[in-house]
Amino acid sequence: MKPTLALGMLVFAAGCSSGPDAGHADRDTKDAWISLFDGATPEGWTNLKQANIQDGCINPNKSGNYVTCTKEKYSDFVISCDFKLSKNCNSGIFIRTADPKDPVQTGIEIQIYDSKPENHDKHDCGAIYDLVAPSKNPLKPLGE
Repeated sequence: MKPTLALGMLVFAAGCSSGPDAGHADRDTKDAWISLFDGATPEGWTNLKQANIQDGCINPNKSGNYVTCTKEKYSDFVISCDFKLSKNCNSGIFIRTADPKDPVQTGIEIQIYDSKPENHDKHDCGAIYDLVAPSKNPLKPLGE
């Protein structure tokens, strides 16, 4: 089986700083959630093709793109997403990325990886990759 990943949000560079409250449609509603993905179209994303949207999810497998980014830039934010992995999948969500062409060296990666659920080191699922281990491994059984 080939590694695949389906996310509510893909590997992306969401956090290039652009000032206070950036990304909020209305400064008066700055606590409101903003959906980054409508579940059906590539609207709001760069390097995302319609063919990579499957069953209401973004599937980067065979997309031909190393990274998919939000078109908007955000400063202060909270990310919430669901993801589904297949065996041996290794991906991540990049934030605060200065250069989307080099997210590994210019951003922070939240690791999404088919690691053992009992593992909690700085390379396991949920880690801030190579910096901070997750407090718990967020994995559910593969395919969930």
